[in-house]
Amino acid sequence: MECNARFLFACNDLPVFKDKSIGLEDRIVFIPFDLYIKEEDRDTKLVDKLIQELPGILNWALAGAKTMVKERMIPKYVTTAKSKENYKMETDPLYSWFKTSVEVVAITEKEITVTDAYNSYTLATEKNGNKAFSKDKFSKRFRKLLSDECQSKNIYYEPELRDRIGGVRVFNVFNLKPTSEALTGDT
Repeated sequence: MECNARFLFACNDLPVFKDKSIGLEDRIVFIPFDLYIKEEDRDTKLVDKLIQELPGILNWALAGAKTMVKERMIPKYVTTAKSKENYKMETDPLYSWFKTSVEVVAITEKEITVTDAYNSYTLATEKNGNKAFSKDKFSKRFRKLLSDECQSKNIYYEPELRDRIGGVRVFNVFNLKPTSEALTGDT
């Protein structure tokens, strides 16, 4: 049995999902309608004009539907990618912290422990009024975000790097931005 459920949300404030998995993320498609036309600039004859163009509009919609069926996906546009990025920044405190507080670099002089990163994350998250993940959940998601960012920058990353002394997980592919800069998002 195959489930083909689809949900459509038309809203001003985007819904928040507890699930932060790639499975959900890949399935969300944003189609922003952010053009606002002042009342004095609105075309009061627009409906009549669109009715006259209905055959062309229908052909355009059918061509788009045909493309979607053929490619088995909704086309991705820059505006939808930007909307998805904004959504993730607004609804995922860990992702937002990572993007504003972590600088991924090929070589860093300081090795940073998971505890260092977690402390920075909890400070920023709680300061912004959100609840932090547990250290274990943070560690799993953080390593995935770090791995993806390193891959996008062609930086070698060893996810299970341990120091030589205490067996503590350390990372040498990123720097933490200073706390005040990370909390405000300034660079």
